[in-house]
Amino acid sequence: MAQPTISLKSCAVAARVLVLVGVFLAVASGVSVEAQGVGCQPSIRASVGGLQPYLDEPWQAIASGAVRVCVAGRLSVEPEVARSSGSHYERWYVVPNVIVDLRGPGHGVTPYAIGGVGFARERDTYVTWRR
Repeated sequence: MAQPTISLKSCAVAARVLVLVGVFLAVASGVSVEAQGVGCQPSIRASVGGLQPYLDEPWQAIASGAVRVCVAGRLSVEPEVARSSGSHYERWYVVPNVIVDLRGPGHGVTPYAIGGVGFARERDTYVTWRR
């Protein structure tokens, strides 16, 4: 049985669509949250950091973006897309997170619980053979 393959182009298209949908939902959610007076605040986040996926590999840069969308009350979802490109490995991560604010609005600091399960794709760019 042949294993399904996912191309880098399809991952890039999926990441762009996810970001556009997230921005749209964040704007729409911001309007509805403001009207309802709910404590959850929609947000857009970008981050850059370091990644060492395996002990025998060098550190590499990773960049990610996420959009937090309020669902109901203190519950929100935050789809996140991350990309890492190292010496000869390229990695994509897509993780839809669920966030629950543990304290209501009106406090200076809001602790939260977060969880998510996602998709990871790794490609070795040194391998040049094709099936």
